[in-house]
Amino acid sequence: MIFNTLKFTLNKGIGVLNLNRPDYGNAMNLEMTEELLKIAKFCLNEESLRVLLISSESEKFCVGGDLTEMVEKKEEKSAHIASMANNLHNALLDFSNIPAPIIIAINGVAAGGGFSLVLTGDYVIASEKAKFISAYTASGLTPDGSCTYHLAKHVGLLRAKEIILMNKLLNSKQAFEWGIVTEVIDSNEIKKRSTELANHFSNGPTQTFGAVKKLLNSSHTNSYKDQLALEAFTISNIVNTYDATHGLESFHVKQKPKFIGK
Repeated sequence: MIFNTLKFTLNKGIGVLNLNRPDYGNAMNLEMTEELLKIAKFCLNEESLRVLLISSESEKFCVGGDLTEMVEKKEEKSAHIASMANNLHNALLDFSNIPAPIIIAINGVAAGGGFSLVLTGDYVIASEKAKFISAYTASGLTPDGSCTYHLAKHVGLLRAKEIILMNKLLNSKQAFEWGIVTEVIDSNEIKKRSTELANHFSNGPTQTFGAVKKLLNSSHTNSYKDQLALEAFTISNIVNTYDATHGLESFHVKQKPKFIGK
């Protein structure tokens, strides 16, 4: 699959998506959101996908939306931003519905829409050089890209308000301590660690991973009773998958299971 603003490959169940506008800090323009939506739809319907790694082709992960493109639209900027946001949001909805875990690796600045994208990851790794900033209010804008859905769940309501209203810049250590990043590693090791994680998840029970993600996402809105009912429903159905059946049998005979993602 060939794109102008992104690079995407799928090999042996491992999808790799790289933001690829290095001369613009990987800023999101309309074309990037359109291409992101195409890749998301592909991933949603691709049964062989067992993990998705999102990173960038430059030191900057993503500086946010392309403000220059927005300004150039003049009186049409509202419609332009609406199109970008809708593309991005539909892409994120599709990504959220794939069972494959999503790894996000950051080795530089993640701002605005890039910061929002980081918040959607299932496993987030950052180098010691990474920096995180909401950036929206600095331009008089409100967040998009699901920032207001995820951020408070990660860091708590007051810290979410501080990050957005105060336009607070977080280094990788703070992002880790506040629950935005899963682990922080040396910048020279980030590609190696990304590959290790991708291989780990690609050899796991993909459908089970997807079910776990849905359970955790629903825990924020369900009542205790409804969540327990959903847990019972999910485990009683997941046990019929190949991987769960094989996993139980392997555990019974004290052998390591070999999951196939089904």
